[in-house]
Amino acid sequence: MEWKEFWFEGNEWYGFVSSRKDWEELKEIYAKSGVSAEKILEAPKDERLPSIDNPIPGNTFGFMYVGKETLGDFFEKNNMKI
Repeated sequence: MEWKEFWFEGNEWYGFVSSRKDWEELKEIYAKSGVSAEKILEAPKDERLPSIDNPIPGNTFGFMYVGKETLGDFFEKNNMKI
């Protein structure tokens, strides 16, 4: 399984998730706050166009966004194991 990098924005994590190791660390950090991996996977994709407010277009996910695609969809589409 090949890993596909994405950006995640949240209170506990703000940055690239470049590997499975990063993903495991992100899940562990959020678990300490009572947030499950399943909840993280519900985070929507940022669907805004590139701009000053959205300097990292593409595969950006976070709880504050409103979009049709979720991080879970991204994992499924890219055959990435949760």
